[in-house]
Amino acid sequence: MSSNVGLSLISSIEILKKIEKLDFLVLSSYELTKLPLDLSHLKTLKELYLKDNPKLHYKKAFKILQNLEALKILVLSNNDIKKLPRNLEKLSQIKGLVLDENSNINIKKLCERIQEMQRLEVLLLRNNNLSKLPVDLRGFSNLKLLELSNNVFSETEKSRIKNELPDTQVTF
Repeated sequence: MSSNVGLSLISSIEILKKIEKLDFLVLSSYELTKLPLDLSHLKTLKELYLKDNPKLHYKKAFKILQNLEALKILVLSNNDIKKLPRNLEKLSQIKGLVLDENSNINIKKLCERIQEMQRLEVLLLRNNNLSKLPVDLRGFSNLKLLELSNNVFSETEKSRIKNELPDTQVTF
């Protein structure tokens, strides 16, 4: 949809609401500052791609997204995210979260927020210039996959992370 410049986002969502079963929606590179309220009517939406929208107001966006009970995968890559809002835990239905290419992200705060996401199984943090993860990784204990490639972890830190998360497939 991001390449359809003739359609406004609002009119596009109006059209999409009429589709009975919409599984995924790509709103990447739309220069969004907020999500349309009507997005919450897309009850069957399972995957939402919001890549390349660095001006998006996430606290307000997450209020809309928490109403999407079928939403399982959320892609927030390359959005210059520094920290995620406190209401991240309200997205309890999310199983996969992609935060690639957000090199200013506060990893300590992220770990605190992730602890509340009990269903989260996959977390992608590629290309974030990370060199360490917090000492307390309890927030990651439910993860099945933690993708950390293209960061700057030392071998010692890589070993520590793998030892702390024995039931998680960690890739560097």
